[in-house]
Amino acid sequence: MASLLRFDQLSYERNEQAVFAPISGALVAGDLLQITGANGCGKSTLLRLLAGLLTPATGKIHITADTKLLYIGHHNGIHASLTARENLAWVAGLFGIKLTPEKMDHVLTTVGIVQLADIQTSQFSAGQARRLALARLLCIPADIWLLDEPTTSLDRAGQQWLAALITAKRTTGGIVIMTSHAQHAVPVSANLVCTIHHQPCPSPATRVNTRNYHSALALTKYNLLTTVRAAAAWLTPLLFFTIALTLFAIAAGPDIRVQQTLAPAIIWVTALLAILLSIDTLFRTDMANGTIDLLLTSPYSPTLAVGSKIFSHWLAYCLPLILLSPLAGLLLGLSPHMTGVLLLSLFCGTPILSLTGSIGAALVAGIRGHGLLLPVLIMPLYIPTLIFGIGMMDAANAHQPLAAEMAVLLAFSLLGLATAPLLSSLALRNGVNQ
Repeated sequence: MASLLRFDQLSYERNEQAVFAPISGALVAGDLLQITGANGCGKSTLLRLLAGLLTPATGKIHITADTKLLYIGHHNGIHASLTARENLAWVAGLFGIKLTPEKMDHVLTTVGIVQLADIQTSQFSAGQARRLALARLLCIPADIWLLDEPTTSLDRAGQQWLAALITAKRTTGGIVIMTSHAQHAVPVSANLVCTIHHQPCPSPATRVNTRNYHSALALTKYNLLTTVRAAAAWLTPLLFFTIALTLFAIAAGPDIRVQQTLAPAIIWVTALLAILLSIDTLFRTDMANGTIDLLLTSPYSPTLAVGSKIFSHWLAYCLPLILLSPLAGLLLGLSPHMTGVLLLSLFCGTPILSLTGSIGAALVAGIRGHGLLLPVLIMPLYIPTLIFGIGMMDAANAHQPLAAEMAVLLAFSLLGLATAPLLSSLALRNGVNQ
């Protein structure tokens, strides 16, 4: 029987040291490979290599054409601010699947959490969250399941349900690869077992004699929901923008001419700093809860998925700032004409701030305790936008044409739209590869 998945002399290095020695194996329809070993021996690393999330130091992975993989890692990959239904709908959109309400109810009933369907998952216990993550096995068609310690936090009933699901998958010709600390962590017999030791000498896998656009809109919808429901993080940049503008207006004094002269710089710099406050959270939470792994292993284009997230960021943070800007103009004594130019300049320029910021946020998403590294990376890239945004308002104040400054801002936005989602997705892939 031809193998659906084969890996030859596969190894991985961390800090220039081998995590485990080269390992080889081949799996055919109906196989269950159980990867066992102590903590830190490389079980999860091997699974992430097979999922394509890590780049091997040596060896190659061969997967039969049209073979689909589904990876469920240590982290559950669920959004705490979404309900169980919304999380399933988000995942289905990522994989290009339309889930009917009836199908969703059936899945949630099968995993035993239908009574929690409309509750935000931040209120779930660890076992309930794990059941929701494993519910993807019932929603997403895949030939090979990659499960990283799937029984974590599951009670005995949950383990038995998972064992029955794995058995049914093998019966229909599917392949299951799972990690565990012990060979019998799941009450189902594996016909392939690979034990990895702390020393770089894993045993080979040995046989045991036992028997699109719609999706983009859906992603944007759920990205917006996760942002808005995290009210503290969402409102902080808006409150900063309002408070900082008020302080600047007081500091500028009562002279209306001074306020009008300083208004373009004050509003643009304050808006830039407010958006900078929000950029850090663009990918950090998704990296921590495992949804970045889900995004990168789904058949959906990572570039489009990241683009959807950037667009959601602009809608959630930049658009409210643009809508607040007329109040800022009133506070600083701008005329109605200048307020209109202010709105136009922010509308043309703020997409650049989200697009450029996404690249920096993706670069530091996998770095723990990055501190001020993100502002240091992206603040210099914001300077041209700042210059032309303020220059557009200065040109209007001097009764000069706005076409040149506006054309430059639009050109920057189009350049960012063409490059930022791709560069951000590559940076995220590099981040999970660390």
